[in-house]
Amino acid sequence: MIGNDCCGATAQRTGKVVDSLVGLDVLLYDGTRLVVGETSEQVDADIVGSGGHRAEIYRQLRLPCDTCAENRFHVARALVGSEGTCVSVLRGIRR
Repeated sequence: MIGNDCCGATAQRTGKVVDSLVGLDVLLYDGTRLVVGETSEQVDADIVGSGGHRAEIYRQLRLPCDTCAENRFHVARALVGSEGTCVSVLRGIRR
């Protein structure tokens, strides 16, 4: 299950979803489809520099990371646990 960060009976064997998640294929409220995951500073700068809707989303998502001094920007892991309130998850990408 990708919609939340399950810690049920199978989590004892396989671990929490967030621990094995590489990325998510998501659909936004306006129909924008994105594949999100860990983003290096260079890739993040390229996305934001390209402009458009995707750039604005990444710029706004980056603010909490910058404020909290997070050293890794991983959009997919940030979305785990939102249970569909932020995006519709189409597919989870696990290692």
